[in-house]
Amino acid sequence: MKEALHINDVLKLLDKAGEERRKVNVRAWKKDGNEVDYIGWLPLTGHWRGGIHRLMNPQNGQVRAVIDVLIYEFNGHTVYL
Repeated sequence: MKEALHINDVLKLLDKAGEERRKVNVRAWKKDGNEVDYIGWLPLTGHWRGGIHRLMNPQNGQVRAVIDVLIYEFNGHTVYL
């Protein structure tokens, strides 16, 4: 089992992956409680005060905003607050 990561470390890794144009795997909850998987998506931008990161699907260019505190898994690592 992989080591758990703190949310602050995950946000830094997301920003670094965005700078290096590396794909990431993110699992998060939506506002309504449903789960969503972003497998192989590219991080575009993060907004610290807004608490969101934007991810782009490289296959079709679709962009989604993910609320940072709702991320519960990053590249196979459990995320804790």
